[in-house]
Amino acid sequence: MSSYAHGYVQTARGMCSDEVPYWVLDQQLAEAVERVKDIEEERDALRERAPDALPSVAVTLAGTAEVVELLGVPRSTISRWRRTGKMPEPLAVLAATPVWDRAAIEALRG
Repeated sequence: MSSYAHGYVQTARGMCSDEVPYWVLDQQLAEAVERVKDIEEERDALRERAPDALPSVAVTLAGTAEVVELLGVPRSTISRWRRTGKMPEPLAVLAATPVWDRAAIEALRG
């Protein structure tokens, strides 16, 4: 095996982390998609057998713009509250904004 090909084999086995050939990434993505499909099928089968066994939880999200509107404060106040710990931790921080559970934000109003 050439050293060039050997490098790709090492990469595919996780021995090198700086370069992964696109076909290995394509295969990994396909495998991940299949795993997700399998998990979803298992979940659906569980729901059919015991509909109440897996609770359905709905979370309404609120980004910074919604928080400003809900609380009636400027964005700068939201930023300050985040730094000082007055705001609850966001569920996630997206590229544009953090997002919170709307119920947690509404609890701040009360």
